[in-house]
This record gives sequence, structure tokens and C-alpha cells, in this order.
Amino acid sequence: GAERYGMWMTIISATSLLSFSDFGLGSAVTSILSQSNSPNQSERSRSYVSNAFILLSAASLILVCVLFFLYPLVPWSRLFNVTSSVAAREAGPATAVFGICTLLMLPCSLSGRVQLGLQEGYKLHLWTAVGAVLGLLGVIVCIQLRTGLVPLVAATALGPLFAMGVNLVVQFGVQHPELRPAAHLFEWRIATDIGRTGTIFLLQQALSALTYALDNFIIIRMIGPEAVAVFAVTQKLFAMALLSQFLWLPLWPAFGDAFARHDRSWIKTNFQRAMLLNIGLNSGAGVVLAAFGRLAIPLLTGRAVVPAASLLLAFAVKSAHAGFLDTMNAVLNHGPTLRRHVKYYGIAALASVPAKIGMCHLFGTPGVVWGGLLAFAVFHLIPASG
Repeated sequence: GAERYGMWMTIISATSLLSFSDFGLGSAVTSILSQSNSPNQSERSRSYVSNAFILLSAASLILVCVLFFLYPLVPWSRLFNVTSSVAAREAGPATAVFGICTLLMLPCSLSGRVQLGLQEGYKLHLWTAVGAVLGLLGVIVCIQLRTGLVPLVAATALGPLFAMGVNLVVQFGVQHPELRPAAHLFEWRIATDIGRTGTIFLLQQALSALTYALDNFIIIRMIGPEAVAVFAVTQKLFAMALLSQFLWLPLWPAFGDAFARHDRSWIKTNFQRAMLLNIGLNSGAGVVLAAFGRLAIPLLTGRAVVPAASLLLAFAVKSAHAGFLDTMNAVLNHGPTLRRHVKYYGIAALASVPAKIGMCHLFGTPGVVWGGLLAFAVFHLIPASG
């Protein structure tokens, strides 16, 4: 039913809400490695990788224990605003399964962060694609067997977890054994250094979750699960078409390396090129989806999910903004400019919450998108461009 489908989409969207549970350590490793990517610094790099892996493993274990403690205390059916007996019964177990898989992903995800720092992001994309395919196959099997929501959520989460686990083994066991984590390399000084940088990234990641994951929670609370189904499908379709997401991650360590070499000429030239390319590609894809989304989405989903033209238009504009945001992340998420960028981003993210709630009250689901765009235009786009 629509309630269970909306709950499934809401649980999956919580991936971004849990992504900051690594305390920004993964992003800190990427940033550090991108600025020390030379053969004579391999010991230093291994030390940072080892400390990050130990910290992430400890965080994963602690957070799983916290989840087990909180599970019986949370009224899951009320949280998801579901009323049917089946949906109410599945709300808690489905959330727990997804949460455990996501938290176990923390130490496994370090391999991808190292690959980004070494400017080998294509490997991460390949393994991410493998995980997505495995998850999709699992979902198809569950649909064919008509299982409940809990196996469906498990299939969605276990595919990426398996792929990242294999990537971890291959990365440190075969391709880069010189970076293999080792317990004897743990040092409080290095762990503190990673933690200090990670705290800044944690703030940015947590605030980023407000601009994405909370959209579905706002809608499910203010309008209902049925509206989330339409919004979430549309959101996912536009997210898949954001071509800038495949460009900014490889650019991030490249700009970090340029900052380390103080090559300001390269930074300026490639920043302008990246900005035009990312906004142009995202805008083109957004226009196509806005024009044909009302035809494409029902065909792709096999459901009576037809988004309003106003919702498609809002997401098309948001696609262009995502191109701008991805470029700014690639250029500014480094030591010299990281704090300033996170300050502007944080103010915009916090301002977007009441803006989304107010615009949703006035204009329905499209208002959630417009509220976020308005807040970021005023508090991030204008100041960060200055």
C-alpha cells in the first residue's frame, strides 16, 4: 500500500541522515590524503588510514549498541505517521535492519574515501554500482516473492554493504597493501588531528542531511505517507540524473593537491570550467526530466505515481543549484577555505528547515523544494560567491 511504500522511501532516505555517523572521519582522510599524495609520504598516509579505521570501527560498534538500547523506547509507527496494522508492525524492525546495515558500512566505507584521496575515485564508483545492482536484484526478488517490508529493506541495504566490504579487502589486501590498517599504528596525536578535521566535515554532513533526508519527514508529518511516495520517486529520479555528482568527487582531491602545491592559476581556471560544466549538465538533465517526467515516472515505477508539473519544475531548478553546490564543495572543502565554506553552508541549511516547513504549508510538496532553494540562495550562494 501507499503507507508502506512511503515508509520504505523514508527509511531509505535516512541513509544521508546516518551518513554523518562516521563523524566526518572519512572526509577528513580524503582531504588529508589528497594533500599528501606522494610516494615518500606512504608511511604518513598509512598511519592516518589506520587511525581512521580504528576510530570508525569503534564508532560503528558503539552506535549499534545505542540503536539496540533505543529501539524499544521509540514509538516507530507514530514516528512514521502510519495507521494500518501491517505498516505499524513493520516500522520498527525495518528501521532497525536498515540502521544496523548502514552502521556496519562505516569501517567498510573507508576504502572508498582512500580511493578518492588517491584520485582513484573511479574504483569507488565501480564498487558503488556493483552494490546498487545487487540491491536492485534483491529488491526484484523480494517483489516477485511478495515479501514484507523488512526483507525489502534488508535487500536494499545488504547489496551496498557487501560491495563495500569486498572493496575494503581488495583495496588494502591487493591494490594498496602499503596502506593496510594496523592496530600498532594508532596514536592519539594523529587520531586527534583526524578528529579535528573530521568535526568540521561532520558539521557539514549533518547539516547536509537537513537539506535532504528531512524533506520526506516534513512531508510525511504535514501531508501524509501518500505524498511522500510521489515526492520520493521524483526526488530519486532527479538525483540519479545529477551528472555533477560523478564529477565533483574526482575534482575534490585534485583541487586539494593543487592547494598543497599553491597552484592558484590551475585552481582558478579549472574552477570556472567545472562550474560551467556542472551547472550546464545538471540543467540540461533537469529540463528533460521536467518535460517528460509525468510520462516517464509512471512507466518506470509501474505505479500510479504522477508528479505535478510544479514539483518537476522545482526539482529542475534544484538540479542547476546542485551543480553549483557540488563545484563549491570540490573547491572549498580544503584546509584554507573549509571553515568559511561550512559556516555559510550551515547558516543556509539551518535556515532551510523553517523555510521548507512554511513553503510546504503554503504550496504543498513543491514548497519543500522551493523553501530549500530560497534559503540557500540568500545564505549560501550569494556569500560563497563573493
